[in-house]
Amino acid sequence: MRGLELVCLGSNSTDYLALIASGNYRLLPYAVEFWIEHCLQYASGRDLRPGHPLQSQLNRLHGTHETHLHTLGLATTQNVSPNWANTTHAEERLKPFLNTLIYGLMADVMGLRQLASELDGDNGSGEFTMEFVSST
Repeated sequence: MRGLELVCLGSNSTDYLALIASGNYRLLPYAVEFWIEHCLQYASGRDLRPGHPLQSQLNRLHGTHETHLHTLGLATTQNVSPNWANTTHAEERLKPFLNTLIYGLMADVMGLRQLASELDGDNGSGEFTMEFVSST
């Protein structure tokens, strides 16, 4: 949620730099990278029925995210359920959040990360490979 505070529209960018330099957002890169993993770890073995504190916080995050997207004139996240017969590992991991508002955002983020890792040449083993194309 704190990271979305930086999406204050209509402000001078030096204001944002001052906020970041203050140290209030020093864990933001970590939070952006691992928020889904932490949610999955917390949800493990728990019943995330409506009204659960995690559900309330994730609904708040979803609402704030959607508000910023709308204000910026961008499309919203997906609101579709996956076909579990053709599910990816990421989608399988997101099952605890399937019936939540945040599911679409989580699926979008994980899908984007998967696409980025494929474009970077990640072979899935934690090692990167490079492809060389001969010009001859």
